[in-house]
Parts: sequence; C-alpha cells; structure tokens
Amino acid sequence: TQLLLPLMRPILVVVAILSFIGTYGDFILARILLKSTDQYPLMVGLFIFTSGQFSQNWG
Repeated sequence: TQLLLPLMRPILVVVAILSFIGTYGDFILARILLKSTDQYPLMVGLFIFTSGQFSQNWG
C-alpha cells in the first residue's frame, strides 16, 4: 500500500475531475435545452425545488 497509493493518486484525481465535469455538463445541458418541466431529470428538478426555498432574493 505504501507504493501503490502514491502511484494511484494522479489517476484518482483525473477520474474525480472527469466524473464531476460529466455530471455538471449533463446538468447544464438539461437545464438549458429542456423547456418542459416534465422532461427535467431528477437533479435539475431538485435544484429548482430547493433554489426557491433556501435562497434569499436581494433584488
């Protein structure tokens, strides 16, 4: 484990970054391209549901 973990660290970082980019990219695409709220995936629906409850409108 003393040899294996330092060698695996860069690979794990790249996998984490690519996973985050893929998930965030899907979120943005679904938010922009889908017009009907019936077609939104769960992640976008939860974002819209919680953004109204837990945010403060300062304008």
